[in-house]
Amino acid sequence: MKSSEAKSSAVFKNTDDYRQIRNNECCKCKSKEDLSLHHVFPKCYIQKRSDEISETLKVVYRELGLFSYDCEICCLCVDCHHEYEENYTDKIHEKIRYKYQIDLKDTSYRNQYSNLPKPSEIVMDRINNSDNPVRDYLELRNFCIGFFMEQMKCTYISKLEDYMINL
Repeated sequence: MKSSEAKSSAVFKNTDDYRQIRNNECCKCKSKEDLSLHHVFPKCYIQKRSDEISETLKVVYRELGLFSYDCEICCLCVDCHHEYEENYTDKIHEKIRYKYQIDLKDTSYRNQYSNLPKPSEIVMDRINNSDNPVRDYLELRNFCIGFFMEQMKCTYISKLEDYMINL
């Protein structure tokens, strides 16, 4: 796939809504051309978080002066975005399945769910029902951000790490 064919998300020009997009540049190669948004923390986990987690995060984000996706999205040029999607998307999901000991061949999950669920549903079910779902959600989020920074050799800095220290 050529970079011109890569799927591109909407880019927010000249806005302070996203820290990485303020400068309208790729957080890896610093290109200012053909930019797209990348979910550093995969959308499938964000969409399945409980209302308790969502409401707590709204308060946390507001206290830190952040917008809701300020800590979960970064800006990549289409070439770097394609590189990540092509080389690392499956790896992060594999690492998460390993971290949460999810065996995709285990059919016992069918007893808990009407259909065989996606691994993200199992992970988020465990997080949403844990003793401290906000802490566990932020731990997964930081795990994903750390993986992204390590693989892409770029810095994605978020004030939310400061909040993690105080949990």
